[in-house]
Amino acid sequence: MTDPQSINRAEQAIVEMLADRIGTKLADRDGDRHAPPWRPDQKVRIGVLRPIITDAPTDDGATADDGETAASEGAGAADTEAPPLESTGVIGIDAVIDTPGSDITVEVGAAVTIYLPEFASYEEAVKQTAAQAEEDVVDEEAAVTGASTEAAGAEATNAPVAAATDTAATDTAATDTAATPTAPTRRRAGLPVWESWRRVRVAVPGMVATLRPDGAEVEVGQALRDAIAQAVNEHFQRPEAARPFTSTTRTIPLTALTSSEAYWNAIGAVVDTQWQPIPLDAQVSVYA
Repeated sequence: MTDPQSINRAEQAIVEMLADRIGTKLADRDGDRHAPPWRPDQKVRIGVLRPIITDAPTDDGATADDGETAASEGAGAADTEAPPLESTGVIGIDAVIDTPGSDITVEVGAAVTIYLPEFASYEEAVKQTAAQAEEDVVDEEAAVTGASTEAAGAEATNAPVAAATDTAATDTAATDTAATPTAPTRRRAGLPVWESWRRVRVAVPGMVATLRPDGAEVEVGQALRDAIAQAVNEHFQRPEAARPFTSTTRTIPLTALTSSEAYWNAIGAVVDTQWQPIPLDAQVSVYA
């Protein structure tokens, strides 16, 4: 395979393979529902539109002070950017059109992917709680090892040359035993509620715009916004859709893991059923 055409075909195949892998690994092209601790802001890094999260005005015209970010957790601070991504917030496509007239009629199709949160299933919550408990044990053992090392260093520095009497040696041993560091037992006030994420693709074809060759933008994204709003509203009508809690912390009693029924009852007791998701204002603009 030494002729230029064969080499070009091989190189093109390699590029397509790498592009496909990148799309799968960094853009979640084949994703559906992701169990915790997966999060889209940590895993999806290509083709991301950076959102601006804005509170709706309150009755007195002020904006809310203490919302939470993302569609799952209410509104954030006014005009506050979400966690930073290397993204301009805009994805654009350039096209060359040969037309005999002054006006140009184009048909635009748009497809976006949104991630909507769900409460972890009972099985996922049990798995994550066990993993967290193992991490706590490792952290506590590391803390004890560090404390023991420090204590040994202090004893070596302050040790007497020789014990004066057997009684003194006994007292020293007793003191050493009493001073042996122990692991600080981590007590959790409640059980953290984990979230999974569902990938939802929204596609809208056939958005038509008539353009003049003066650079004026025409916004045609209403159909896309309506489709996104429908997808979001349908998601949050489901009982497993993750909503904010009425409590200050997103925890449930530790006894909630005794059964699946107890788990979902505990979540239902603290979830804010009056909360409504923030509309996503996606825009599609075209110009000539």
